[in-house]
Amino acid sequence: MVVATSAVFSTYGSIHRYPMDILKLLGVGFLAWAAWSVVNGRVFVKSGMWGVWVEREEEPFRFWSSVILYAVLGIGALTMEFWRAR
Repeated sequence: MVVATSAVFSTYGSIHRYPMDILKLLGVGFLAWAAWSVVNGRVFVKSGMWGVWVEREEEPFRFWSSVILYAVLGIGALTMEFWRAR
């Protein structure tokens, strides 16, 4: 445990920086998923135990609301460091 903690401190300078890098990665992933969904016309959303693919032509409202949600989550994750208390 000491080795892992010292590696985080030596690499990032502070242990508080590491979660922000993960949030940025998640933000990019959410935005990429939203862009991929718009290009392909389908998005995977949670429904029941697993999830379903929602097609743009079959359910436009559900498709666009899901894509917008993914985009908002991506932007929120990318800007989390800006809104963090200093």
